[in-house]
Amino acid sequence: MNNSYSALMVDMRHSRYLSDSKRQGAQEDLADAMDCANELFKTELEMPLMFSAGDELQGLFRSTAGAFLAYRFIKILVQTVDLRGGIGVGEWKTRMQSALSTEQDGSAYHRARRAIAASEKDKYSNLKIIDASGVSREKELCTAGCLEIIDKRNESQRNNCEVVELLRPLVLHEDKDATLSKRCVELFEARIGKKYGARGNSNDYVPVALGGLLNLSVDGIRTSHVGLAGQMGVAMGKTRQGLEKSLRLANVVRERELAAFAVYFLNELEMS
Repeated sequence: MNNSYSALMVDMRHSRYLSDSKRQGAQEDLADAMDCANELFKTELEMPLMFSAGDELQGLFRSTAGAFLAYRFIKILVQTVDLRGGIGVGEWKTRMQSALSTEQDGSAYHRARRAIAASEKDKYSNLKIIDASGVSREKELCTAGCLEIIDKRNESQRNNCEVVELLRPLVLHEDKDATLSKRCVELFEARIGKKYGARGNSNDYVPVALGGLLNLSVDGIRTSHVGLAGQMGVAMGKTRQGLEKSLRLANVVRERELAAFAVYFLNELEMS
């Protein structure tokens, strides 16, 4: 039995300063992103993500890498507000199998609460990670690179990168031939159709598996982008050349390579 779990908590920064309409829109966007993340990462979840208090989400993952990828995924999808996150690594003591994530307890949850509180005060990091040794600077630094790139994108780049993430989501599967569930594809199709009026087919959605070897993960990311801008152009009614330029300026490939590095490093730390 796994004795170490990773609780993830996600919250909107300064949500109390938003107007009622903006806050409602942001909550709806966050709820939709949560549904997508729960389906995409269901093999990594012990307890699914759910709203725990106001604008806050929480869930329990089998690994820190899984919790990090879920936070990154939600951050890419939710663009209307800034998000902060906390990951707590530790035990899952109170196990109520038929209950909700909010009714569970253990050091993983306590540390996640401390982590998200710390992220509110940190000017340099929107994701804090706390394990048995305290705040883990090594884990934070390895995740910071890709998250900083995401934060620096303009609105157009964020929109295009969201579509990239939905068409080529990063997952923890060891199997490079892994596929998305039918429900996952339905959720992704609905989100792209609603936000961008884009049309595609189920074969357009291909996950990128981040296995145990970093070089294979990076190779898979680069390979997955071959022809992607053309596919996006057909679905979104945009030119391939314009999309290629936007994705290049958004550093989308480098951000995804840094995410793969973070997953590799987090897994190495947990196995050491």
